[in-house]
Amino acid sequence: MNQPVVQNHMIWAVISTVVATLASMMACCCLPLGLPSGIAAIVYASKVNPLLAAENEIGAMEASRKAKMWCWVTTILGSVFLILVVLSFVLQMLGVVNEDYLEDLKRQIEAGRH
Repeated sequence: MNQPVVQNHMIWAVISTVVATLASMMACCCLPLGLPSGIAAIVYASKVNPLLAAENEIGAMEASRKAKMWCWVTTILGSVFLILVVLSFVLQMLGVVNEDYLEDLKRQIEAGRH
């Protein structure tokens, strides 16, 4: 019997997970915020082929749909974090955010606590 073609989205899941995790760690003080959604994408992607092998076409299609959804979530998170990283570098290069600015901001925050 011919098996239907159901995409597992594994390559997309792995690449988006790596990019989102690295970008979030660069943007958010080493917090791997892209990792949870990426792991979900990889887990669902890994279920597609075994379900097809077991001739569970509906289960494979559902796993593929969920993998695709989590891939999109991870890709969007990665894109947002990459934009934040690039914006941070651009602002630093333009001199908008420099050491003096950060020190002034720190003093203002500490003065507001007292």
